Amino acid sequence: EASKELISIIKSPDVSVKVKEPALMAFGKIGDMKEIGEVAIPLCADENNDIRAFAFLALSNSGLSLPLALLEKGKNDEYWRVRQCVAECLGNAPSTPLEMLMELLGDENWLVGLQSGKALFKLGDKGKNVLKIISKKRSLSGQRAQMLLSERGE
Repeated sequence: EASKELISIIKSPDVSVKVKEPALMAFGKIGDMKEIGEVAIPLCADENNDIRAFAFLALSNSGLSLPLALLEKGKNDEYWRVRQCVAECLGNAPSTPLEMLMELLGDENWLVGLQSGKALFKLGDKGKNVLKIISKKRSLSGQRAQMLLSERGE
């Protein structure tokens, strides 16, 4: 019943973005995966930056496996919050494309890079090893990797 209410709020053109954002977050946690995909995936192309970001966040919260093309498009989005939420989605993906996380680690926005680093840590030893390799580079990604590793005592 709650999912139906949230869907009607999310889809309503008369509801403000500030109301749709928490509705998308809640829906990502309580909706079933099929419903979440049907509602949130089309919103990943919405003209509103925040709606796109919260659509990816809802998808991340759901644990739904997303098409690579959708993640690639989100990774290159103009809005930093979308890219940050895509990094979170990548951390929850069953087969994470490491190349995408490595690119997002060097994003111009530090919050996107931080989320990408967190996603790499979620991968366990595989992600830590990637961070250790990147940390040896003299680049923004390398500096972020060093920071993340030292923060965790690695």
